[in-house]
Amino acid sequence: VTGYTSSTTNIATSGAYQSTLVGAVDEFVVGYSSTGTELWATYYGSGTDYAHGIAIDGNKNLLVVGVTQSSTGIATSGAFKTAYSGKYNGTLAQFSPSGKLNWGTYIGSSSNTNTTTAYAVCIGATNTVYVTGRTDETGLATSGTHQTSIAGSNDAYIANFNNAGNSLAWATYYGGGSSESGSSLYLNGNNLYVAGNTQSTTGIS
Repeated sequence: VTGYTSSTTNIATSGAYQSTLVGAVDEFVVGYSSTGTELWATYYGSGTDYAHGIAIDGNKNLLVVGVTQSSTGIATSGAFKTAYSGKYNGTLAQFSPSGKLNWGTYIGSSSNTNTTTAYAVCIGATNTVYVTGRTDETGLATSGTHQTSIAGSNDAYIANFNNAGNSLAWATYYGGGSSESGSSLYLNGNNLYVAGNTQSTTGIS
């Protein structure tokens, strides 16, 4: 289970990765047994942090996505993007089955006025990580993908990271002339399905 909280008590368990609330709002991640017993719980973040999606890979690691304004307490050494920049950054983090942080990375927002969010995550057959959300950044997509340039004020994006969180395989925008946001992902075999919302009358269907 994941989400966000401003509570200072009844969240983290003893020995958790992050046992105290550091920011005004931090993400939280909780592990439960199959019978609903809490196994562990941890905070994640240091400023203003919101978790929006969670998935489990083939090794029972937890992948958590969200959005942050925190410049510390998010990215780990060697991650895809280790420095916070922009107005808001997307976040992608991997926690072990026991709730320890394996790695964390920022996503997008290269300038001080840009906003990138991450709303959903799913796992591929080889434990690669797919993320979708919303961005107004112009340099997020990679060459040769479906849509390499942002088309509106905000576009949805879809990105594929390796399971170590240190490499972006590809990323594409999806949107028309107005505003879009990706909100859910589903992988069926080799086909990736993305759902979201739009205000565009062109560039969608």
